[in-house]
Amino acid sequence: MPPSASLDRLPVELWLACFSLCSIRQLRRLCSVCRTFREICFPLSIQHQSIDLRVLRRGIERANWIQRTQQLHRAAVRLDRLGNNADSVRSLRFVACGPDFQPLSQVYPYIRHISQFDTLCARIDSTFIRTLPLYRNLRTLHITQLRIDGPVQGVLRSLPVLEDLTLSGCPILSWDGEPLRLRAFGIEGEPRPGPWDTAPLPLVAADTLQRLHMNHSSQSMAIILGFGATPLPQLTHLSLEVVCEGILSFLYHCPNVESLQIAAHAAPSSIPSHIPSSFLPALREFIGPREVLRAFISNRPVHAVTLVGKRPGLGGHPDMSPTDLSLALDDISSTSVPLQSLSLPRSTAPTVDVLADISVRFPELRELRLTLVKKYGGAGLRMFPGPPDKSLDTREPVLDDETAFDGIGTADDDMSDSEEPTLVVPSITAKQSEPGPLHTILDWIVSRTICLPSTLEILTLQLAGLSPAYALSNTIASMDAGTISPGDAHQFLTALSRLYPLLRELHVGYVDEEPWVRETLGVVWRKRNLYVRMDG
Repeated sequence: MPPSASLDRLPVELWLACFSLCSIRQLRRLCSVCRTFREICFPLSIQHQSIDLRVLRRGIERANWIQRTQQLHRAAVRLDRLGNNADSVRSLRFVACGPDFQPLSQVYPYIRHISQFDTLCARIDSTFIRTLPLYRNLRTLHITQLRIDGPVQGVLRSLPVLEDLTLSGCPILSWDGEPLRLRAFGIEGEPRPGPWDTAPLPLVAADTLQRLHMNHSSQSMAIILGFGATPLPQLTHLSLEVVCEGILSFLYHCPNVESLQIAAHAAPSSIPSHIPSSFLPALREFIGPREVLRAFISNRPVHAVTLVGKRPGLGGHPDMSPTDLSLALDDISSTSVPLQSLSLPRSTAPTVDVLADISVRFPELRELRLTLVKKYGGAGLRMFPGPPDKSLDTREPVLDDETAFDGIGTADDDMSDSEEPTLVVPSITAKQSEPGPLHTILDWIVSRTICLPSTLEILTLQLAGLSPAYALSNTIASMDAGTISPGDAHQFLTALSRLYPLLRELHVGYVDEEPWVRETLGVVWRKRNLYVRMDG
């Protein structure tokens, strides 16, 4: 029986359901198996696209400019060819270099042909705008550092199923024509200086919007004014950078908001100390600073609170003291329903009393997240390179669209689908890592110096700052990591599993470290290539 006949025994829908569970690397491998698999897998493999010019430009220098230019050329060719299969793309992220970047030919005048990089950036920008109307099935679009002028606005309106749009650092001078009918819209980052139009921007239709994120101080109010007095009945998630009287008036037109986020540097003086409970009656989740906490959550059914501390350099110490934490807990206790999720900002040393107070006040807590400050044994050191070599560089990269991907092997294209071996962590009685704030709090919990709520399902003890791996990759040397070793993890997980049978996720360490996740049967915890089996 020929291979194609055996493949035809299963309907395409069943193959599609199976292959939709595969990673991008695995889908690329499957495309090489046979024509049938390629017809099914190739559209799946290109559903989510990302083109980031800033990543390639950042850190460019004499030693790597040819490699970066070749990578950028492959991105240009890929974008050209993607237009032929644009109907398969569902999400697209495009990051332009932006108008504020100085041409590389001016930054490195001693590199004769580095202007090719700037030429390729202009080519990609042009191709993106020209081919964007071809993405008829595009649902999610994230654009960074691109001017949203009349032609681009027309292209955005022409995308028939677009429902999620984020504009980051994209200046919008005006908006003409019909608003976009989106489910989610975000605008963030400061635009470059220019003659901004202060008139209302009716950019998004009010009756379809469900999520709105605004972290763009110079144009947020213009977008708010664009809604006028029109109600937003479907808006459930709202994120604001600054709260002022105009935005508070806007909130009265959003009766169904369930999640509200306010940036740490919002102006508390613009918010009254008491807001009637009829205002935002459906609020379930609040993220914001302590100064406005009580005003928004008092006598409302808020079951999840994330307290945001002061940002460094914006006034005040970034770390929250135990006294401030206690005052914040008083405010959080004013909600009308039991709290289930609590996230607290960075603190140098949460005390036993504060943690015990959390357990007493919130006995039905399911998720607790603490951000801690690591006291390093030595100071970080940033290593700067010596003076650059400014001798004339006459090298010229070969850029041919037809052969752009020749010689790109599986390693370069990240197509390997091999799995790393799983390691068993044995039971170890001696600690293997240096004591730090993570050990201190875990010791308190394990020794029952403090008793967390028995309902706890997720516990996060997160160190503020960079992880050692990230630090080394950015030429920052650190003397002490202060995180949890596998041996210590085995001890703590075994003890926590007995004390808190509902616990299913433990995140200890830096933000970019993966959490330990408990499997369904409850006897095994996994973290990437490690697993811990409970004793007994």
